[in-house]
Amino acid sequence: TQGLFQTYDEISKSATQTGAQPGDIRFADVNNDGVINANDQTVIGNPFPDYTLGWSLNLSYKNFDFTAFTYASVGNDIYRAYERNANYSNKHRDVLARWTGPGTTNDARHPRYSFTDVNSNIRVSDRYVEDGSFVKIKNLQLGYNLPKSFIGRVFSNARLYVQVKNLYTFTRYSGYDPEIPGGILDTGIDRGAYPQPRTYAVGV
Repeated sequence: TQGLFQTYDEISKSATQTGAQPGDIRFADVNNDGVINANDQTVIGNPFPDYTLGWSLNLSYKNFDFTAFTYASVGNDIYRAYERNANYSNKHRDVLARWTGPGTTNDARHPRYSFTDVNSNIRVSDRYVEDGSFVKIKNLQLGYNLPKSFIGRVFSNARLYVQVKNLYTFTRYSGYDPEIPGGILDTGIDRGAYPQPRTYAVGV
């Protein structure tokens, strides 16, 4: 994409794009033939991370113990497939930043909103591709081993713990969760699966 058309004059001076109106996405004429069509399709993004990392920490002091696990994926792109939806479905809050007149925005992620999308602004494009890098705190656990004098002869040992799973995700990805599920044919494609929940647990 190359921004948004602001006026009909811009449309007339650009490559032929059937149905385009001011506020619509200006798609790139990749092959420079003066017409926007399937011949202008090109490869965008890479779903595979440059590298993945994991950190595991285990500490203990007297009767206390602490474990932490953090996971990171860096350099991968995600395609937000769930956003290419029907007119009457729910929208992301970004729709409030949409184009409403010349000069209001030139961001291709926020074209004008219309129930009749003649320009097909929802077609596959870099509008839906984002950096999917993230660092996620997957697990934190703090435990305490009860002293022998406290548990007596009932148990050989007893431990109390509190735990948090999926505590926080550091990312700039605007979707629900950058750690998306799916098979090999869906690599890097976010179809709007329910995000991994943050879980609190207390145990003995």
